[in-house]
Amino acid sequence: MNIRIFTLQCILLGSGLVFSLPPSVHAQITGDIEAEIPFSFVVSDTTFAPGRYVIHPLGGDDPAMEIRRLDGHQSAVVLITRSVGASIPAKTELLFVRYGDQEFLSKILVEGNEEKAEIERSRAESALRKEGRKAELHSHPARYRKTTVNQS
Repeated sequence: MNIRIFTLQCILLGSGLVFSLPPSVHAQITGDIEAEIPFSFVVSDTTFAPGRYVIHPLGGDDPAMEIRRLDGHQSAVVLITRSVGASIPAKTELLFVRYGDQEFLSKILVEGNEEKAEIERSRAESALRKEGRKAELHSHPARYRKTTVNQS
């Protein structure tokens, strides 16, 4: 077999595979997430009181989000890790990990977006895990307000 023909066949096969793949739905979380949280919770070593909150991505490739109470009394910037899951969430929700009576914000899922924002563990949560405390995962509903990027 001629090396040119073999190379051409490999290129054509590779091109065919790329174009036969389904289009990616991967998208960054670009809008605000709002939630009424009826319990105290910890994020980044800050304990937040029950209330209405907005979670705002700091933009672009920045691995951080701001969490602030709508009344302006509490806020914190938290580090996140972006990950892509095997499934796309049907609804926007916040995932919390509970150890006894302490709640820790763990992950943010946005409806129709395969990207998930995982919150960096606080020192308090890491200590509870090291002690072998039982963790219970639960979700809490939230609302996503997508912002559009001006491309002028």
